[in-house]
Amino acid sequence: MKKLKLILAVFTTVIFFTSCEKEGSEGPQGPQGPQGPQGQTGEAPINDDIKSVDGSDWIGGYNMPTGGNVYYSDIPLSFITDDIKNDGIVLVYRKINYSSGSYTWAALPYSEVYNSSSTRLWSFEVYTGGVRILIQNIDDRDDHNYGGSTFRIVAISASRMAQHSNINLNNFEEVKQEFQLSE
Repeated sequence: MKKLKLILAVFTTVIFFTSCEKEGSEGPQGPQGPQGPQGQTGEAPINDDIKSVDGSDWIGGYNMPTGGNVYYSDIPLSFITDDIKNDGIVLVYRKINYSSGSYTWAALPYSEVYNSSSTRLWSFEVYTGGVRILIQNIDDRDDHNYGGSTFRIVAISASRMAQHSNINLNNFEEVKQEFQLSE
């Protein structure tokens, strides 16, 4: 019987001490693990978008100090960040449709003759969050019949542009191929 009491006493003691949870502060952090392998060098993304401006979207009709009436339309683009605006490059192309059904992208700024005798200058300004497309009638005519136009805006980071410095930025096909832009 003494043996039974002794076994019962040991068993009770073991259960008593092992079933209690002790709450306290967490121990110190373990040592730093080994350095992982070097990751691949990434490239900053090239962002581009195609936006249409309706004829009714043109605002303005004010005179420029250099002469001519100017109209504009703002195109909001979230990928035009402060970094892109200040250090990168923004390219704007206007879609020129031909009667054959084909088209090309003309880099802004450029000028065009319309109505056989008038000249328009297409240009743009960059702001954080978008671009402003400007149309200036060089001959001071207030011809606000611009209709709709389609624009392709391409934003390239400074680091990415440095890697591709020998391309003709006025040639959209070359830009598209170099930066692997979609059609």
